[in-house]
This record gives sequence, C-alpha cells and structure tokens, in this order.
Amino acid sequence: MGIAGSLTDAFQIATTQMALWLEENYKLNPSEVSSVLGTAMTYDIAEVVDPYVNVVARVSKEALARIGR
Repeated sequence: MGIAGSLTDAFQIATTQMALWLEENYKLNPSEVSSVLGTAMTYDIAEVVDPYVNVVARVSKEALARIGR
C-alpha cells in the first residue's frame, strides 16, 4: 500500500512495498520480482482524501501459487 500526497508517489510506494514483500517472502531476485510485477500486479485506488492518495498493489493468489515459497 502506498499513501502519499500525489498519485505518482503513492503508486511508487505501493510498487516498492510489493517488490520488497516478494523479495522477502518468496526469496525472489530483482529480475524475478520485475517479471511478477510486470505480468501479475494490479492496482486499486483505495482512497482519495485531500491531500492524500491511497494506492493498493495486488498480486493474485493464483500468480503467487505459481511462484511457490
């Protein structure tokens, strides 16, 4: 999840947090993380409250099941 003062910053934070989570929990290297993010990640704009934007990054359970732990 990314919360920031701009949509761009919120997207960047959400993407970074998802990448770190994949590295830590699925032991993926940066190239593997990039592949997952590029093919399986979706975003939801959860909330827009002046002056903050909340963006949620998601990877489906099906995509995560293909990675394994």
